[in-house]
Amino acid sequence: MNSIVDNITREDIISEIQLLLNADIAHKKVVILVEGLDDIKFIRGMCFNIDNILVIQSYSGKLGVIDIMQNYTSEKRVISILDKDYCNKQGGEKIFYYDYCCLEMMLISSEDSFENIFKEYIYLESLSSIEFKEYLLNQLKCFSLLRKINEEENLGIEFYRISINDLYKNNKINIEDFKDQVNKRNKEILINNKDIETRLDNEYQKKMDMVQLLEITNGHDFCEMFASVSRLHKRRGVSKNIIESTLRCSYRDSDFYKTKLFKELRDYENRNKIEMFGKLKEIGI
Repeated sequence: MNSIVDNITREDIISEIQLLLNADIAHKKVVILVEGLDDIKFIRGMCFNIDNILVIQSYSGKLGVIDIMQNYTSEKRVISILDKDYCNKQGGEKIFYYDYCCLEMMLISSEDSFENIFKEYIYLESLSSIEFKEYLLNQLKCFSLLRKINEEENLGIEFYRISINDLYKNNKINIEDFKDQVNKRNKEILINNKDIETRLDNEYQKKMDMVQLLEITNGHDFCEMFASVSRLHKRRGVSKNIIESTLRCSYRDSDFYKTKLFKELRDYENRNKIEMFGKLKEIGI
């Protein structure tokens, strides 16, 4: 853990933003507020003009970002990029969201990027990278649907206490085993809320395509699932953190150019005459 980041306050962030804005006589620089360190690493590795932007990590995740943004509703040089998770987009034109559920799912959606990590960590000649991705998404379907229901109904389920690795047996995650673990770790919440269990069962039975699964799957769950499968195919498996890091490293500018997020940021940059991406016009973008 980074003790300096851990101790940053709301007031520290506002002071840092004001220092940059006051020194920016040309009104060209941009502050980008993000939820965490992984977001900062992603932005630093992409086509952003690093000399012209300041990326700041929130003092309290998504809620902290939205709180800070309320102080800069009319300041075009302060924007944010957030995980969409399971909420409707909120906050106006200056709050942007990654494609699909979160940063990791946007990276995973790139076929070329995902194929690279598939070839690096998985040894399965019987499946293509696309088939493997769909397989993992479907194995996590019960997790993803309950996360969505949990957010919508404000149930307070603690997913961090439920092990994907322990549940993955005989090449699958059984929904009944999953529900048992949810109940054991969360005071029998599904037993005491039969309507929630029925909703989960009904939605689980519905077929979902790749895009629908990308929209509801938590990226950290996906990377943990990937790591669990990799341990079956290598003498020494890889961790979730390594999968996430490799995803960021394998994701290219050309992948990012295809996203809704890039198009929205580029449009905002052009409309407001600020400089986030440097000289992309020189390469026809």
